[in-house]
Amino acid sequence: MHIVIDLQGAQCESRFRGIGRYSLSLARAIARNRGDHRITIALNSIFPDSIDPLKAAFEDILSPGSIRVWQGLEGVHGRDRLNGWRRRAAEHVREGFLADLKPDVVLTSSLFEGFADDAVTGVPASAQSYLSAVILYDLIPLIYRESYLTAELASRWYSRKLEHLYRADILLSISASSSEEAVNHLDYPREQIIGISGAADTKFRSIRIESNEAAQVRQTYGISRPFVLSAPGGFDIHKNVEGLVRAWAALPAQLRKSHQLVIASRTPRATQRQLEKLGQQLGLKADDIVYTGYVPDPDLIRLYNLTDLCVFPSRHEGFGLPALEAMSCGAPTIGSNRSAVPEVIGRADAMFDPEKPGEIAARIAEVLGNPDLRTELSHYAQERAQRFSWETSARLAIEGIERLAGSRGENAPGRPGTRPHRLAIVAPSASLRAGAAHRLLALLPELAWRYEIDIVSVSGPCGPADLPAGARGSVDTATFRAGSHAYDRVLYCLGGAGAPEVAALACEIPGAVLLTDTRLAARLDRATDPAERIALLHACNGYMDFLDPTVPPGRASSDRALLADVASRAVGMLAGSDAVRAAAAAAGITDAGTWPVVPFSHERAEPSSIARGEAREHLALEADAFVVAIACDPPSDAAFLGALAAVAQAEPSPPRLLLLDPRAPADRDRLAARIAASGLAGSSVSLLDPALGSGRALAAAADGALAFGSQVEAGESGLVLDLADSGLPVIEVRPDATAADALSALRGGQRVAPRGPAGVEPQDRRSTARGLIGALETVYADGPSGLASATRAIGTLDNPPLDRDDWLRAAEALARSFPATRAPRQLLVDVSELAQRDARSGVQRVVRNILRHWLENPPAGYRVEPVYATNDHGYRYATRFTLDFLGHKVGDVEDADIDFAPGDIFFMLDLQHHVAQVHRGFYQSARHHGVKVYFLVHDLLPILLDGIFPPQMGKLHAEWLSVVAESDGAFCVSRAVAHELADWVRGSGRVDQHPFNIGWFHHGADFTGSRSWTGLPAEAMDVLRKLESRPTFLTVGTLEPRKAHAQVLDAFEALWATGVDVNLAIVGKKGWLVEDLAKRLRRHPEQGKRLFWLEGVSDEYLEKIYGASVCLIAASRGEGFGLPLIEAAQYKVPILARDIPVFREVAGDHAFFFSGETGDALAAAVKDWLALHRDGRHPTSDDMPWLTWAETAERLARAIVDEDFLIELRAPRPEEVPAR
Repeated sequence: MHIVIDLQGAQCESRFRGIGRYSLSLARAIARNRGDHRITIALNSIFPDSIDPLKAAFEDILSPGSIRVWQGLEGVHGRDRLNGWRRRAAEHVREGFLADLKPDVVLTSSLFEGFADDAVTGVPASAQSYLSAVILYDLIPLIYRESYLTAELASRWYSRKLEHLYRADILLSISASSSEEAVNHLDYPREQIIGISGAADTKFRSIRIESNEAAQVRQTYGISRPFVLSAPGGFDIHKNVEGLVRAWAALPAQLRKSHQLVIASRTPRATQRQLEKLGQQLGLKADDIVYTGYVPDPDLIRLYNLTDLCVFPSRHEGFGLPALEAMSCGAPTIGSNRSAVPEVIGRADAMFDPEKPGEIAARIAEVLGNPDLRTELSHYAQERAQRFSWETSARLAIEGIERLAGSRGENAPGRPGTRPHRLAIVAPSASLRAGAAHRLLALLPELAWRYEIDIVSVSGPCGPADLPAGARGSVDTATFRAGSHAYDRVLYCLGGAGAPEVAALACEIPGAVLLTDTRLAARLDRATDPAERIALLHACNGYMDFLDPTVPPGRASSDRALLADVASRAVGMLAGSDAVRAAAAAAGITDAGTWPVVPFSHERAEPSSIARGEAREHLALEADAFVVAIACDPPSDAAFLGALAAVAQAEPSPPRLLLLDPRAPADRDRLAARIAASGLAGSSVSLLDPALGSGRALAAAADGALAFGSQVEAGESGLVLDLADSGLPVIEVRPDATAADALSALRGGQRVAPRGPAGVEPQDRRSTARGLIGALETVYADGPSGLASATRAIGTLDNPPLDRDDWLRAAEALARSFPATRAPRQLLVDVSELAQRDARSGVQRVVRNILRHWLENPPAGYRVEPVYATNDHGYRYATRFTLDFLGHKVGDVEDADIDFAPGDIFFMLDLQHHVAQVHRGFYQSARHHGVKVYFLVHDLLPILLDGIFPPQMGKLHAEWLSVVAESDGAFCVSRAVAHELADWVRGSGRVDQHPFNIGWFHHGADFTGSRSWTGLPAEAMDVLRKLESRPTFLTVGTLEPRKAHAQVLDAFEALWATGVDVNLAIVGKKGWLVEDLAKRLRRHPEQGKRLFWLEGVSDEYLEKIYGASVCLIAASRGEGFGLPLIEAAQYKVPILARDIPVFREVAGDHAFFFSGETGDALAAAVKDWLALHRDGRHPTSDDMPWLTWAETAERLARAIVDEDFLIELRAPRPEEVPAR
């Protein structure tokens, strides 16, 4: 049994009250005691702060995939009657989401939510395939209507919730008192109520508290003397907090002087002011009563253990969980003698009448004045609390659900209603003779026993006389679009004729798809508009069809399947053959191997009623001409042009040709133009539509037919078999045969029956039809039909909004709650900085090279999708940027908002501090919906190094890192940075309850494989000659204080002053805080002689500079990686590097290291290196290990996909305190 628990009770405002605690504790216990049952937790994304803590609460009980999140809508609370449409829309999204989980039981943890906040709960009004269970806490508003439901809005809202409650199949009552309320006030059937009681969490227990810890707790909450505690769990009228205040004022003055009353609960400010005013009127002092506000559980446990007495004055409770929690901690507890409270406390001398403040005061005074009684009550409390157990409550709930579910199964009537399901078959033509629909023609009479069948005809409806047997009617696509909600089942026939139109409808209105061809090349033929063509190829194959920069994207073609967009949104897929399943699996469709197969069937066609002479006269063909019909199945421009070319090659004077093209008139017009432009066959070609009766009849004008295509080879071409049935000789032209042989056979009068079933025997027809019915019903039972049902329901709601934003929010909720199920998983790669501007920095070089390799070689099972955002708009697919990046001119292509689904990965490859902070909510939303979110971290230098970055940079970087720490993890450019990041996350107190994982990798360095930026300036050759004229020391990196360019320049000035004749080449643009250094370089007397500052250098130019240099100086005081060291090693350039950990990690023994902060210290190191170099004893970089960018990109992608991490950080479990 699959039990889905809607846990909004632990998400919304109730999470701060007993209901929230009860909901979570019971759900955890049910999960622990589930046995063979499957448990799924459903959460509402509208409460994002609750999601990670709840996931952590189940981490040791359920797998991560058992926590599912649906997208709620804002502005649906019941306090505003204008929220009605949004609330109903959200209810339909929730219902569809829950239905798609395929539950046997949906357990709603708290039904009466959503008046004050945006929680959405309910029990569907329509019959469902699952049982609806609801936890019943109480009916207090109904019982005390005069206190709670005097406002019409609240009354109507509560009445609506009662209707939902009454529709529930099962009530899980938390007390005997609540059970009686349901029977007495709702007339709810007693046999459908399961009493499950409740318990306190095991963390509520007696603990030892040291004196300093007790003092700290008292100080935190302003408690200055011994106290009496009340934790009412809210301030509703039935909580009777006002009665407790009056009772406190009635105590003897001496007791009030020796004790404070502490009220520990989340307190609305207005309520607290009213109570304080009441206290003043009753003569209480300001410090007599302490209002703590919300108290987290660890502190609440301490307060329960420190109090002299706990008072629970509620007039009415469904259970009384706070009283039980206090008793579990050993607190002497007294309480109301009303409703369910006696079931918890269970002792008459520990109770009072909540309506009598004097009686409450007397009971308080009695316990405080009698230490022996207080001790006895403490011992009793712990003994009594042990009788309550969440394990017992969970077992009672599961056993009761099992019993009622079994009873329903035994006594359930047949399916609701007796009418057959309404089935829409979407086909190229109403005759079902074209394309994939052909195989249904023979089955239709059998299908009609189960379904009321309408044919949705792409080419338009037909009259009753022309309807195939078994069909009730036919409609056009516009009528279907407007009335698709009226159909229970939709079956799209996709393959061959009509593929573009059928595919478009299938993407728009999800249904089951019967697929007979994966290539669907006709879709690309139809996409003549460049933007439309790009969108189609991108939707189906990402950027794989755009890697050749010589082919404009608007003219790109594909030899890959054009299927992913259809399959990803389908309710389910049916295959025409095992070959189709295999081809779909090869195209990356994840579940293709499990698709049911609908075997080919053929219904004989009537022989032609037109004589050959009459047909030739109609077509203006000579009586003695040799006429050949050409059939291509599946049809496409390329298939027909290929067939014409084969015929033209076979005979110098080709016969008159009739091309039988079942596609739309626009397709035939386009094909005719392409034939004319190609010069193939010229005026000897006529195009006919064989789907029309006249078209098939006119085929009688031919002497025979040649058949081409994969459907023909498979023996599954209905068109070819129809031609044979009409008496026309048909010869297949297989890939291993020639058109010349086929034409020769036709001229010789040879007749070869095409392969395929000659007909369908009744027994075979019934068997195949039953198989199709079973497959279709299984698809709809197991498939994601929630999107279709929710969309239909929202579209038919009354009083639709005029505000476009309401529709957009509903559309977003649908997209997030019902992600595409068969779409290839996406590796969403953030390029927000590069997409806007290429700063030509080291970071940008990393982004360019990794992105290029990922686009060309995506990780197995993933589609690489560059995305970007700005401060002003959310994330979009970077389609325009990516096409430009791949070398294409970009036309009228628009960047669409991104979509994502569980299993996708979002990787922040680029570095854009401001964008990350603006969109931190988006990253959390993506995580909550099952997307892994990772960041690339280059370094923490703005935080770790003082005084060498602009003052605001450290703060900006720290804020960016705080966003990083909220994600699933980071990949750092070295082990050193990985450890620095871990230390920062720990030290900043940002370790959260969800794991934060840190991996690492090293950059690549091959210029030849990564020339993202090419070109040489006019003066390049002259500069290179000067560099080669004497030993050149090279330093690479943006001019900034961290890079220590000033120290390097000081060193070389000292070297030049002592007669050392060497060059210094500085490659890097001007950065920050280097104004004086930049002036010094530009005005230096050695500039252009032995000093060269080269700004804005391309990868191609830098490669040549490395080749002209004798040594790389890496003087940076801090780096994340040190890419120039790797680049130097590639060209076997020796390295002189500052002795810092990351340079040791990267270079090891392959560099000469120096220390010291002065120019003289570095000058001495250069002299030492030159001496070693002269003797051939200097460390070389020849054998230093380094990666190509292709290797780096592959290793990083593998680490991301395989979750290969070095460090895992996570907060400890909620505080556990030692037992006394």
